[in-house]
Amino acid sequence: KPSFYDRQFTDIKGQPLDMEQLRGKVILLVNTASECGYTPQLHTLQELQDKYKEKGFTVLVWISFLFFICFSSCCFRR
Repeated sequence: KPSFYDRQFTDIKGQPLDMEQLRGKVILLVNTASECGYTPQLHTLQELQDKYKEKGFTVLVWISFLFFICFSSCCFRR
């Protein structure tokens, strides 16, 4: 079975994310919508990341298919 670090992810700019860089860090993995009015937690997650990043903590946020429906139906209507 592949480990968490063998998985393929991309960053917010669409570039591959080297999961090996996260080995040994505390990771908070968050599944959320993307700026659809249902994301007040993003500000708090950024604050959490900024506060603890020097201690080896990182937040990973991604959009699931279920949230993609929200993303495609409400975010592009602006």
